[in-house]
Amino acid sequence: MNENKLIKLMEKSIEIASKSISEKDKISPNVGAVLANLEGDIIEEAFRGETGEGNHCEYEIIKKAQNKNIELSNTVLFVTLEPCIVRGNNKIPCTQLIVNSGIRNIYIGMLDPNPLICGKGEIYLRLQDLAVNRYPSDLVKAIMNDNKAFINQYS
Repeated sequence: MNENKLIKLMEKSIEIASKSISEKDKISPNVGAVLANLEGDIIEEAFRGETGEGNHCEYEIIKKAQNKNIELSNTVLFVTLEPCIVRGNNKIPCTQLIVNSGIRNIYIGMLDPNPLICGKGEIYLRLQDLAVNRYPSDLVKAIMNDNKAFINQYS
């Protein structure tokens, strides 16, 4: 996939993140995801809370793709926030969902500022032999600007 398509897919995930629905009485991040084929064509899009309070966009996008019987091993996932490595309430962490889905390529926007997650999600994915890449600095800055309140709770 060429650099131009990569950037457009990253920008699309940032645009989608603005649709995120925060949980009640909690500062939740704006998180968007795009799933594309290896040529850069969009297969699915998702945002945090799209189908229910607290539903992470990785869960949303994988569920949509699986419901359409899409083979995920030849796809690329673009997500604006590092996937979680821990979750509460008997929920499966997004890193595990991604690995179990068969996705082998991922681009991550900003690292999660939560010290329980920060950097650990990326490391886990790399240890599972996924190709992990990052968004360029200018796009990370845009994501961080959209998530100031979320970031500030960990500063």
